[in-house]
Amino acid sequence: MGNSVVIGASSGIGRALAEALAAQGHVVQAGSRSPSTWAAPSIGWQPVNITSLPSIDAFAKATLARFARIDMLVVSAGAYTAGAIEETSIDEGKAQFDTYVFGTIAVIQAFLPKLREQRSGKIIIMASSAADAAIPFHGFYSASKAAIASFAECLAHEMAPFNIDVITVLTTGVRTSASSKSIRSAARLPVYDGSRDRAIAAFIEDQDSGMEPADLAQMILKRAQGSGGPHIIRIGALAKILPYMKLVLPSRLFLKNVRRSFE
Repeated sequence: MGNSVVIGASSGIGRALAEALAAQGHVVQAGSRSPSTWAAPSIGWQPVNITSLPSIDAFAKATLARFARIDMLVVSAGAYTAGAIEETSIDEGKAQFDTYVFGTIAVIQAFLPKLREQRSGKIIIMASSAADAAIPFHGFYSASKAAIASFAECLAHEMAPFNIDVITVLTTGVRTSASSKSIRSAARLPVYDGSRDRAIAAFIEDQDSGMEPADLAQMILKRAQGSGGPHIIRIGALAKILPYMKLVLPSRLFLKNVRRSFE
């Protein structure tokens, strides 16, 4: 039992984690842009837009007024940008990073003073196996996942003296609504039409045929509620072997194999 904060809790992985925590007896403060309903009465909701610092500040103040301590903080951000790098504007790329990188960092910064003060707690950051192997035509998405994974590694170093466990989750396909909410680059260059559209379709198919969010939530919590486990959790067969493939295979062969998966 404990107090948990879950950002991005209205659907997908965030929702599954909020419900799994509530089922285990946690009191949960759920945060998302859109309201939702949960069966568990121990899940409370507060609006938050992680691309808005005032919104994050208001959410953190409301949460800390409710909770005397924070046992677990989960940040599970939403939509992603798809398209060739050439046809994706800098503003579109910045929007991707504002959500997955700077938004995630801002949420964590809002709660770090409390976690440091109590000298305990867990921070769970949802990343992706795209942090290990960039996905064709998902350049900004892949780069944002790699960036947040690197940030989380640094955070793990800094929080170790305060007994705060930082866990990064890298997964392959999960059945969420994120794929159907993808943001396509506004500029569409005909030269990329075939390869781009096939890559995006393959990504969506991987999501739609992936594991259920509820199953993933149980795997994450099994690690998070233990002690002394790995800082990075890779879930899914492909997610587990990608780092070894990248290490063992010649770089050109590795890139070729990744491309084949999205052709």
